[in-house]
Amino acid sequence: MKHRSPKARTKRAIYRPERNDPKKLPAGARSRGWLGVILERDDPQNRRSPGALYIYGREGYLGTFRANENGFIGASRGVPSGRYTLQPKRTSGRWPAQTPAVTGPGQPVGKPGQGYKADAILLHPEGRRGQPDSLSCITVNNEGFRRVMHVMHQAPDTTIPMIVV
Repeated sequence: MKHRSPKARTKRAIYRPERNDPKKLPAGARSRGWLGVILERDDPQNRRSPGALYIYGREGYLGTFRANENGFIGASRGVPSGRYTLQPKRTSGRWPAQTPAVTGPGQPVGKPGQGYKADAILLHPEGRRGQPDSLSCITVNNEGFRRVMHVMHQAPDTTIPMIVV
């Protein structure tokens, strides 16, 4: 049997969906019908930390995908921990309209809070492996992105809750 270093095993398993962990659902949302996503950072105290994105649709748990594995560009970092919604981006630009935009309570679409521009912070597919691909956005592989879009289409107003811990 060929021996692999722990690092090699980790790289190989990065995108394998993890088993259902119902404890990841927020209190009050443990029913089968909760739609939304939860981003759990590997280091909750570090906004530059990669993490796991748990996705829940009408069918229940839809999988877990690694998020922000390529890191952030320059000194930028992810959004603070808290409760947000994912809403369709309004206008096209680098990413097309309808891309999920991270939106804070009472903020315009894609603006998580003070200090951000509208339509600026998105959940989008990651770039080329090993190269930072985001200023503050949440990035996942293509399958994770496809599942988030599936859940957004299930929501009556295409708006779903997102929790960052």
